[in-house]
Amino acid sequence: MQRRGGLRTALAAAVLAFALPIAALADGSEPELPTIKFNARLIVQHDSFDGVYSEEGNRLAATYPRRARIGISGRLAEPLKYALDVDFDLDGVLLKTAELSWTGLGFGTLSAGRFDPDFGLEHATSSNWTIGVERSAMWDLAPDIADIEKGYGAQFDTVGAHVYASAGVFHWPNGNGATARFVYAPILAERRVLHLGVSLAGQRLDAYNGRIRTRLGVRGVSETDGGNRITLAPKLDDGAFDHQRLVDLEFAAVHGALSLQAEALWRRLTGNVPARTATGAYAQIAWTLTGEARRYDLDGAKFRRFEAADPRIGVWEVFYRHDWLRVRGEPGMLGDGRDSGTARANVFGVNWYANKWLRLSLNVLRGRTGGIVNDVGNEAGTAYSLRLQMVY
Repeated sequence: MQRRGGLRTALAAAVLAFALPIAALADGSEPELPTIKFNARLIVQHDSFDGVYSEEGNRLAATYPRRARIGISGRLAEPLKYALDVDFDLDGVLLKTAELSWTGLGFGTLSAGRFDPDFGLEHATSSNWTIGVERSAMWDLAPDIADIEKGYGAQFDTVGAHVYASAGVFHWPNGNGATARFVYAPILAERRVLHLGVSLAGQRLDAYNGRIRTRLGVRGVSETDGGNRITLAPKLDDGAFDHQRLVDLEFAAVHGALSLQAEALWRRLTGNVPARTATGAYAQIAWTLTGEARRYDLDGAKFRRFEAADPRIGVWEVFYRHDWLRVRGEPGMLGDGRDSGTARANVFGVNWYANKWLRLSLNVLRGRTGGIVNDVGNEAGTAYSLRLQMVY
């Protein structure tokens, strides 16, 4: 487990790695002019849901800005890149990314600042280009591991002919830790890909109470009064758990218009109370009706945006995903003597990538728990999500 002193040492080394090349420019060499590229995204979403997705089982709806972000990126000098992104929401402005990356090592890239840790295939792929309106509900089992929020860190990554790897140390708002990811892609062709990977993480937690909840794929339950976030493990006293370990197994295959993707997550919480273990998985199949293949980039081991074969009609894609979640803990954790909570969701969807900037998506979801009910006894529910996305 990475302690605070080790984290500061790693960050100091990263800063030194950036400072030395910049100082070397003072020898009279002529630096390149800095470059700048602007980017922006606006995502508006409408969710409608009933049953276990709402506290009283009645149908509710929420329309809200899912994401509004602007940013800049580019190079300060030939080997030194930067990225800065700012999120806007109803609560104010959040600095999402403030990253410096040194590419002059020759065998990899060293990054430092505020950026999301590299953990899992779905999180490595930009939320603009994940297939579902929302990422798998599996990630509700460990919602912060790939989202740095107000923390910071340092990371090294490298890419070879068929291999990608990264390792980093981070300070999350809820503790310090380290991550690592290794991917092997034995097949890398324009319309054929095979991706096999594993992500690892360990973290020392500050004042964590152990609560684990899920939206079962519907963000809108948190965007309106009466929405129900399903509790898979209740909270205990702050500080009940002080360490966690995580493992994620990754698989993806592309064969022309057909795309398969799956991940399995394991999380272990330990402290001065009985341990809790969360396990989850998803399996997804997608087909592009217009024939395009999903584009894959080994540098980052992630999927990218589609390029339409016929710009007049864009790219049409249909998919199905199954999400499965389970948390095991102390006897009687959920009352009635039950020591585990389970949930699952079936997600059907269609995506239209009209062009490089515009995407429309519709998902229909059917969620069910293993006996965990809302205020009126529902343990199943139906929802749909409609998303409009504009990316520049």
